Amino acid sequence: MPYCQLPRGRKYYEVSGEGRPLVLIAGLGTDATSWLLQVPALGASFRTVVFDNLCVGRSDTVEGPYSPADMADDVAGLLDHLEIPRAVVVGHSLGGFVAQHLALRHPDRVAGLVLAGSASHMDAFGRHLLRALQSLKETVSRQVFVRNFLPWIFSRRYFLNEATVAVGVSLFVNSPWPQGAEAHGRQVEACLDHDLRSRLGEIKAPTLVVAGDEDRLTPQAESDLLAREIPGARLEVIPDCGHAMMIDRADAFNGLVEDFARRGPVVST
Repeated sequence: MPYCQLPRGRKYYEVSGEGRPLVLIAGLGTDATSWLLQVPALGASFRTVVFDNLCVGRSDTVEGPYSPADMADDVAGLLDHLEIPRAVVVGHSLGGFVAQHLALRHPDRVAGLVLAGSASHMDAFGRHLLRALQSLKETVSRQVFVRNFLPWIFSRRYFLNEATVAVGVSLFVNSPWPQGAEAHGRQVEACLDHDLRSRLGEIKAPTLVVAGDEDRLTPQAESDLLAREIPGARLEVIPDCGHAMMIDRADAFNGLVEDFARRGPVVST
């Protein structure tokens, strides 16, 4: 299995397809498999890179705190390892926090930026919710945690199909690389550390902000702020869509990302 050794530990990654580089950064508590509906579709047109963040999946679990800025440096290190000078970067949720920091700390590496279900910071409600989820993670079984978590990340439409819900539960519950409570807690703290409200205007990369109209974790108002404060950013709202838009409305999400990456500036391969 491919790994990249970074200062904070080993990072697992996968590369598929050819063409312009497209890097997908997963959100809180999820690994590269969260992009299972994107890799086949986008890998047909782009050199698509997915990976497990530290403390989740097949990457190392590290001791001590780290921030989205630290995680952004790790992504830059992975790009160095893969000899990718610049890429279109797609970040979901916590991955969107990381992508914002990457665009600020390593602007030459980001040819285009897609912020999906993301925010400039965690507001008071979001902070309380993340701590509540962490408490659940520490006290209940994986199945109970997933059953309680899914309504926060999917739309009402998603739950109309019991078979789809069963698949979603199975994917989370039966993961061969379950994330422990301590590792989850470190990622939660990384989310709480994120606050770029005063720096959004410094982001120079062409930016697409994607929101789900039923997102409960990062409501559309957060996406509105990102699109308003990042110079030249464009906002797209997917209807009947929750926080986990890459699964909830995969076709719509993939279409937006593909169109943005195709029409964006030429990216060196």
